[in-house]
Amino acid sequence: MPPREVTYAVSAHPRGVMTTADPLGHWASRTALHDEVGRELLIFTAASGTRTSRPCADGVWRPADIPVADAARGALDAFAGWAVSTADQELAAALLAAGSQRVRHARLMTHDLATLPTAPPTALAIEPLDADAVLRNAGRLGEIAFAAYPVGHPDHSHEAAAQAIGEIAAIGRGDLLGPVMTQSRLARHKGAIVGACLVVDRKGQAPDSGPWVIELFRDPASTVRGVGEALMLATLTAARETGLPSVSLVVSDLNTAAIDLYSHLGFIEAEQSWTLSLPATP
Repeated sequence: MPPREVTYAVSAHPRGVMTTADPLGHWASRTALHDEVGRELLIFTAASGTRTSRPCADGVWRPADIPVADAARGALDAFAGWAVSTADQELAAALLAAGSQRVRHARLMTHDLATLPTAPPTALAIEPLDADAVLRNAGRLGEIAFAAYPVGHPDHSHEAAAQAIGEIAAIGRGDLLGPVMTQSRLARHKGAIVGACLVVDRKGQAPDSGPWVIELFRDPASTVRGVGEALMLATLTAARETGLPSVSLVVSDLNTAAIDLYSHLGFIEAEQSWTLSLPATP
């Protein structure tokens, strides 16, 4: 679904041919939003978000010479009813002031894999997880993911287990961000699946792309402690041993427990971003 064209117009740019210094120019399908005099107000990628059923303008970037008020007016008009994700705090603030709703405030974190802490002893069996295994176990993995993020959790996004199962299956098929990488890991306790860390190959360059942790979750009913830490450490170790340059992820700003864990494991913050739900009418 393209943005509504009122007094604005869009044009697609091949990767690497942007006329401005778009920091996400290595993303595929970057598109420019122009105003009536031809200025590039915003650069974005049209996408289907995993946290909202709305169409999404992802990676929205504003050229330095564009006033935030002009960019906000253009976004509110062209993207009416859309979700918008941006690392531009001024633009996010202007859109919020104009009636948009905040869906998520996230922190982008990345790990250079240079050093890793020693893994503590665990009763878990950690095993590789490829795309076929994700699809075979989508039902169980989706049930765990749904239970791990209940209503009130900063990363709650599904109203029913069937939605979470469908998303896990989409990840297994490579439909979300990129194909599943073999550095993904599954955790079992006494033979039962109790968690997973799913890594996909997000086309582009780190930290906003490259090897990407799209999901990390544990069964809240499990009595085993340290499932998330064990899974992430096993994933990072596999990434380093197979020569990957880095691993990145995003985490909700309010999910302080996860941020503390990632920081403890050696992730560093690269930037912050905001996902907003824009009003249906400008």
